[in-house]
Amino acid sequence: MTEAPADTKKINDSSEGGSETIVKKSLVGLHICPFDAEQNLDELAHRILGLTFDGLAWRGEYRQIPIAYGIRKLQIECVIEDEKVNIDDVTEIIQSWEDEVMNVDIHSFQKI
Repeated sequence: MTEAPADTKKINDSSEGGSETIVKKSLVGLHICPFDAEQNLDELAHRILGLTFDGLAWRGEYRQIPIAYGIRKLQIECVIEDEKVNIDDVTEIIQSWEDEVMNVDIHSFQKI
């Protein structure tokens, strides 16, 4: 019998006679491109990390990756509970900050 991954929670469901329900999660990596090279990426990262949803957990770290001509993009990872959070909702909120964000790409998506 295979064990559930470490990041997968088991919840006892008393309505089904004590059977366990596995909460499915995904690790998602995002690339966020700023609107211009003058954008303060540290402030943007802290604003993104401040987004909270039930079932969304940010990894807390971010990286600035050089693109070209002095422009950098952010790389941020989060863990989502598949039943509670749709990653498209998260990316749409970030993309709605049109003065700060040019685009948001999902660079990795792994079930855990």
